[in-house]
Amino acid sequence: MKRRWRRWQVAARKALRRVVYSRSSSPSIAAGAALGVFIGLTPTVGFQMVIAALAATVFRVNRLAAVFPVWITNPFTIVPIYCFEYELGARIWSAESGPDVIERIEA
Repeated sequence: MKRRWRRWQVAARKALRRVVYSRSSSPSIAAGAALGVFIGLTPTVGFQMVIAALAATVFRVNRLAAVFPVWITNPFTIVPIYCFEYELGARIWSAESGPDVIERIEA
C-alpha cells in the first residue's frame, strides 16, 4: 500500500512540475486553474476532466492546469462540498430582500 501511494505522489509531482515549468504564460496557467476549479464545483461528476480539457482548449488556456483542480471533487470530498453548496444556496435563495441575504449568510 505504501509503494502505491508513493507512486501516486511521484506521478502527481511530475505532472505539477510540467505545469509550473511549461512554456505557458502565468496568466494562462492561472486562467486554466480558475477554469478547473469552476468546473470542479459543477454537478458534472464523471465528465469534469473532459469538460475542463475541452473548455481549456476553447478558451486557449493551459489544459493541464485546468484538469488538476477538477480533482478537488473526488469521492471523499464531493459530499461535504455539495452539502455546503446546497446550504449556502438555500440560505441565499430563501431571502426575501437584498440586505436580508447578507444577514442570512452570516447567521
